[in-house]
Amino acid sequence: MNVTILRRVGVAAALVLALVVSGRAQTLAPFKFQGVIHDNADALNANWVISGPWSLELRGDSGKANFTASLTMKQNGPVPGGPHTHHIFLKDASVTVLTNGYSVTGIAAIAGNGGLGSKYASSPVTVEVTGGADLPLSNIKVFLQSTDATDHFGTDPLNGVVVYQP
Repeated sequence: MNVTILRRVGVAAALVLALVVSGRAQTLAPFKFQGVIHDNADALNANWVISGPWSLELRGDSGKANFTASLTMKQNGPVPGGPHTHHIFLKDASVTVLTNGYSVTGIAAIAGNGGLGSKYASSPVTVEVTGGADLPLSNIKVFLQSTDATDHFGTDPLNGVVVYQP
């Protein structure tokens, strides 16, 4: 009789576990990555230091994400100059799952010194959060894709690190 009870409890527990696991596989909860971009860029006939915090929120299994970066740019060299700020916003961007992370693509609103009036204000942007076997989801690259944006920020992606992940 005790064996029968144990079998029934075991079967019930297995069914509950299967339902929980299958429910999780079908619905991915939103989660957020945060980090820092810190890179050098050759643009505007000079070398620039570009740095600041960023965040990326993957909105569950919707296939959409929001990205923000708050960056400062300062000319690198013996006499630093031209300091200014940029904010990059992607809303409802498309998410693609990569073998080693995520790619997020959309049209970004890019502000310069708090204004959206720049010629690169609406630029295609791709954000990749990737990593390796030992540190998965540890790196970020921001690819600015319009000619106006690459003239200002340089043609190489902006690189950084992930400092928080769920």
